[in-house]
Order: sequence, then C-alpha cells, then structure tokens
Amino acid sequence: MDEAYHAHSRFEDRYGVVSKPGGRELNEDSCVLRDYSLRRNPKYLCFMALADGMGGHQAGDVASQVAVEMLEDIVGAKRFSDDVEFQETVEKELWSTFSTVNSHIYDLGQTSPERKGMGTTLTCALIGREHAYVGHVGDSRAYLVSSEGVKQITDDHSVVGKMLSDGVLTEREAQLHEKRNVLNRAIGPEPNVEIDILKVPVHEGEVVFICSDGLYTVVDKKEIGNVLLTEGDLQTACERLVELAIARGTEDNVSAIAWRMPLEETLASSGIGGKATRAMGTREKFPARVVVLITVLALMIGFGIGWGVGSLWNRDNDSQGERKSAEKTAQEKDSRGNDETGADPTAFSKGAIVKIQLQTPGHIYSLREMPDPSSIEKAPLKHGCKLKIVSRSDEDTEGRQWYEVQVLDSGPDKGKKGYARSDCLVKVDNSGG
Repeated sequence: MDEAYHAHSRFEDRYGVVSKPGGRELNEDSCVLRDYSLRRNPKYLCFMALADGMGGHQAGDVASQVAVEMLEDIVGAKRFSDDVEFQETVEKELWSTFSTVNSHIYDLGQTSPERKGMGTTLTCALIGREHAYVGHVGDSRAYLVSSEGVKQITDDHSVVGKMLSDGVLTEREAQLHEKRNVLNRAIGPEPNVEIDILKVPVHEGEVVFICSDGLYTVVDKKEIGNVLLTEGDLQTACERLVELAIARGTEDNVSAIAWRMPLEETLASSGIGGKATRAMGTREKFPARVVVLITVLALMIGFGIGWGVGSLWNRDNDSQGERKSAEKTAQEKDSRGNDETGADPTAFSKGAIVKIQLQTPGHIYSLREMPDPSSIEKAPLKHGCKLKIVSRSDEDTEGRQWYEVQVLDSGPDKGKKGYARSDCLVKVDNSGG
C-alpha cells in the first residue's frame, strides 16, 4: 500500500503530515501525502494536498475531505503512463481536476440548506524530478524551503492577502487584520472558480511545505524555515510547528505537510536517471568481427548444452512431470488456504464485523452511495464506527477495493447501507476491539 499521512520505517525523516483541531472543536482540515520516490520508475515522486473546509453542520469537513479524495483519485499515480506524459500534461490535468472538484462540491452544496455555500481551500503539489506543479485556490499556503531561505509559492486568495501582495499591509499587520479569514476565492461556493497552476523548480534537499492559515497566522515563515531546516525528521518538524501554533493560541485548525526532495543517487536507484525519456539510451558499439566470433562461440556452446540436456531428458521426464504436478497441486492448495485465512488484511468475508479506522481519528469518513469517492455521501462515519460487510464490490479506477456495508452503531444512521473503501476498514476481533 502507498505510504500516507504518517511516515514509517527508515525513510520516515523524508516527509511528515500533522493535522489537529487547534482552537476549534471540529477539525475541518484534510490532508494527505503519498511518497512514490522509492518505487521503480515512478510517474512522479510525490503527491501532497491540503484542504481547509468552511461551512457549518460539518459541511466544511465534508468539503475538504471530498476535495482531497477526488483530487488524489483523478491525478494519482495511475493517471499518467510515465514521467514524460506527466511532464507534458500535468498542468492541464490539474486545472481540469480542480474544476471538476469545484463543480462537484458546488452540487453537494445544493442538496440541503445546511450545506448551502459549503466550500474549502485546496492546495496541492505533484512533484516530478525537476519541478513541483502546484494547484491552488484559497488561503492555505505552499512554501519552498532551502538553505537559501523560505519562498512562499502561492498567493492568499483573501481580502487581506490581496492587501498584503499590493504592499498595503505588512505580514504582521495581515496576521492581526479583522478580515484575515475572508476569502475571495474558494472551492465549492460558486459554480466556477479561478485556479492558480504554478510550475516551480525543485532541487535535491529542498522541502516543499504546505500549511493551513491556522499555522502561518501565528508562526512566521522565518520560524517555519528554521524548524524545517534544523529538524532532520520532517514528521517531528511538522509536529513542532503545529504545537507551536497551538501554544500561541491559534483560533483555527492547524495542519502541516512537508516532503524533502531526495538526493540524486536515491532517484537513480528508483530508475529515474537524467531527464525524462521514453527512448532507450545509446549502446556501446562493438566491431563486427567481435560480434561474429561471439555468435559462433554461443552457437557451439548451445549445441553442446543441448546435446547433454537431450540425453538426460527421457530419463528424467517422468519424474519431473510428477514433481510439477505435485507442486501445482500444492500451490493451488496454498492459494485456497490463503483465501480462507485472509492473508490480505483488507479482504473481508460477508457478514464480517469491521470498523472505520482513520489516519487522523478526529476526521469523518463518508459512506458513499456507490463504490466511487465522488458519489453521493449517505452518512458521515466517525473513527471506530462499527459496520457489517454486506458484499464485496469492484475495485475503483485506482485499484482500491470497496465493500458494501451496513452501519451497526446506534444513532440516526444505524442500519444504513452504502460503500466504504477497504483501506479504511479493520476487522473487529472477538473481544470487540
């Protein structure tokens, strides 16, 4: 499975993801980070996205989650055939995807009075070998951090952000301004939205950092850069920055995600050498006489091996056939055994009792009408909510398995049926844990 939300194993220092309620009861931020850099021949190196929802009755929470999920589903690792297609089409794909997400959330906002006007910021970075491609709407921020300093990549789409970029306000004055939370661009409130698509050069060792306004309104970019550059482990760095914002009394949710560009030798080991190319590299040429000599020797050796193997074939043929038949039977038996014992931790049988498991427990999972993250939400499910498996469904376009489930927990949604992704489900043991 892809690495997401919190890093683990020996590569955990390369990225970090933290999201906390901060000064509010409900966390309406959603964020995700997928590191592809260690895969063999990745299409691109990293997907990272952050959304800060707005709207009452959990509408902001729903908007931010839907935005992040749809974005990843559409422009995730499987969207591009190779790194060449990624470089050629990613900007167009980002713009199209942001437009699709905006239209979908706008339509969701028309389904009930409580969701009217629901919306979210949305900032993401798809990072290739030489450039980060950033899509941006709202006042969350993306930074590029290096030994040369901290560069803010995005503009704040807010009343105060415009005044700041025009030089009317200083950074400190903007942090204290009474209209600092008033957006003039967001995903969802209107049927159409203007989208910023940015192409930013990135080099080895540099850090791409995205945060919500709950962090940067109380922690300035100099402090952000200092923590990210002095703390080798980016997960720890993100935690320090979020805790610093909370300690300073931030009034909003606080989220931070960071990813460090790998060294050249790390990229080379993943199959990414120089610039992206579909063509094979040039090969060293040998003199024709050498080629002929090698060919003759190969034929002579092949003839000798073939004669020896042929003399043994008849004698060993029967015993080999018996061994192959026995091996095939054993493999089939093992395969059946694995299915029965549930070797796949995300495979569940009909009637099994499972529960929702979220990387960020304070978030809400959306039960869907269809096995598709963009389908209508049927019920909001909390971390730990118990469900019963009704049936196994098809995989989605990203290859993720879905199940039809029924809500078991007491409440207004008890008994409801819908679809949930297997990677957000864990089996409940006999003790009910």
